Amino acid sequence: MPIVKVSANNSFQAKKKILREVCQEIIPAALNSSEGPLSPGCIQFKYSNVGKDDINTDVFIEIKAYKFNDRLIDLEDRVELIREVLNGMFRRYTFSIWVELVDAGYSSDVKDPSINCDMSMEAAINRLRKNSKLKL
Repeated sequence: MPIVKVSANNSFQAKKKILREVCQEIIPAALNSSEGPLSPGCIQFKYSNVGKDDINTDVFIEIKAYKFNDRLIDLEDRVELIREVLNGMFRRYTFSIWVELVDAGYSSDVKDPSINCDMSMEAAINRLRKNSKLKL
């Protein structure tokens, strides 16, 4: 389960809930792996406001995920895809994305969502269009 930490300046505060919804779809789609399959909602999301001078973009997203070989092969492409999708959905804002693949352990009393669906980015965006208040 990827851990997603968002630092955003105050001008983005009104978009927090929408960003969480978007991240629950696009991050599992971008980081899906045959070694560790993900489904929509398979993230831990943490959001914090920062001052305008604390980051050099409107939104900085730090993602930690298990280090799987197939993620390592095309990591830069996966990161760029996340940023491009966010730029397309939140056109007035700038984003920086940092993905770190780690060896780690994880346990939770709450089970990961288990949804059998198409995990392509296109399918994730289509689910957002269908189920969201976003105007995509």
